[in-house]
Amino acid sequence: MEQFYKIKNLVGNTPLIKYSNNIYAKYEAYNPTGSIKDRLIFYIIENAINNRTIDIKNKQGIIEASSGNTGISTSFVSSLLGLHR
Repeated sequence: MEQFYKIKNLVGNTPLIKYSNNIYAKYEAYNPTGSIKDRLIFYIIENAINNRTIDIKNKQGIIEASSGNTGISTSFVSSLLGLHR
């Protein structure tokens, strides 16, 4: 769980880049998996752990029906917690 929180601190701390005079963008590629989906998955899994929906002590598995960025982020966070994937 300690590693989860160390990596979680990196999520969302992405630089703001000036695109033009009045347009700025967050550079989400700086997230651990390079995706904005890291914010979503860290939030969902942390809330599930806190609400005891996911039991990390018994290594409960997580299933995600995605082959895209959400699936990559889910797999990454699951591996940090040592959960089955």
